[in-house]
Amino acid sequence: MTVAPTFYWYDYETFGLKPGRDRPAQFAGVRSTMDFEPLGEADVLYDRPAQDVLPSVESCLITGITPQECEEKGMVEADFARMIFERLNTPNTVSVGYNTIGFDDNVNRFLFWRNFLPPYDHVWRNGCSRWDIYPLVVALWVLRGDNGSLTWTYVEDARSGKVRPVFKLEVLTKTNGIGHQKAHDASSDAYATMALAKHIATTEPRLWQWAFNRRDKKSVMAELDKGPALWISPKLGIANHYHGIVGVIGAGATPNEVLLWNLKEDPSQLLTLSHEEIRQRLRSRSECEAAGVTRLPITKIKLNEAPFICGTLGVLSAERAVAMGTNLDVAREHYQRLLDVRDRVADVIREEWEANNAFAPAESAEEALYDAFLSNEDAKLAAWVANQDAERLFEAVRAGKVNFDDERLTAMLPRYLARNWPEHLSDEERAQWMQYCRDTLIESGRLNRFNEEIDVAQEKLFEMGDDDGKDELIGSLYEWGERLSNQIDFA
Repeated sequence: MTVAPTFYWYDYETFGLKPGRDRPAQFAGVRSTMDFEPLGEADVLYDRPAQDVLPSVESCLITGITPQECEEKGMVEADFARMIFERLNTPNTVSVGYNTIGFDDNVNRFLFWRNFLPPYDHVWRNGCSRWDIYPLVVALWVLRGDNGSLTWTYVEDARSGKVRPVFKLEVLTKTNGIGHQKAHDASSDAYATMALAKHIATTEPRLWQWAFNRRDKKSVMAELDKGPALWISPKLGIANHYHGIVGVIGAGATPNEVLLWNLKEDPSQLLTLSHEEIRQRLRSRSECEAAGVTRLPITKIKLNEAPFICGTLGVLSAERAVAMGTNLDVAREHYQRLLDVRDRVADVIREEWEANNAFAPAESAEEALYDAFLSNEDAKLAAWVANQDAERLFEAVRAGKVNFDDERLTAMLPRYLARNWPEHLSDEERAQWMQYCRDTLIESGRLNRFNEEIDVAQEKLFEMGDDDGKDELIGSLYEWGERLSNQIDFA
């Protein structure tokens, strides 16, 4: 029987902004029909903290969620991960949210990875896919400005001094009269995103359907192949009015990546540059500035992350183009030159781009997801691990029956057991786990830095006279750090 496609609107609140190291605090998701009718109640889950991680103080102050609350309401992370995995992998699910591809989906991947679940299945297997409303909202401003279906709040940008629209979900919902009971609560954010999406789909049905139909990598590449393309992204910032006219300059390191040239600049300049000069001008912006050179206008995009790319420049009206300083005629001329240039420089650019943008070594196996794909054998064994109850898994490990070829999985396995089922550890296993926690939190200086962050936050709150219950939260964080220290030191 064919399962009808559904949206699954979801959001995380986390204990930090580094998904490989920091942990989720709260997850919420609600399933709906493709017409935005909710199917049942929302899922609201909490991730019980382990002894080898600390929260970001700033994140706790923003969300109001403490480790103690997650400990009280939460489940062990293996169960937390498995429940989310099941929701996102229901056949024909489109997992979607606000900035989910930019942030939350990385939380998914690292969460699944360290809990031995397939980190990528939910974006392609069994008819599943992902999407993100955030770039579409930005596109509405770029294409429509103040004449579209959304009302904008404007502020002065601290860096550029330009007035810019605010794209924060809580500001958008308030400005447009869309229900949003509590910002930075995962359940409220998921419902608010669904309501915002319904508003856009109702008031801008053609744009909504066009963007939805072009969320997969083949459709994105087809738009790029049409010629000069409009790329809209929050990453481009107000200095570029969140958009650029681009053309493909070369392939990226994987089949999911391409390198784009900003057609504001003449690509013919590449023919005058040596291999070494290209290398130097593909470094980071700060490195180029230090060397006294201008960085080449080349950017990598991931085709499978649903970027907003349109190969029909006519969608950007002449009035909006002029207002934002975009010269479409120059872009078209530069695209023709790009076609003459790129075959001669594509290999050099790809080689130097990869050399300048290599991944930094991961600090732990839990953070090393992107180092390599698993072999089929290891993937099957990992799936077996993820689906075992604690007693059977401990028995198999102690009997030497769980042996991975991949060193990352071998390193993670004892920590996976200790984080989720410490009550099953032998005296020797507990001692090894406590030593790992000491190395990770105390010997590394992380616990000291955590306490320093709390001190700084408390001083700022005092100077600003901003209490609003945050003194109690600060006290909870002090208590959590002290408790972890005592558990680790005296184990």
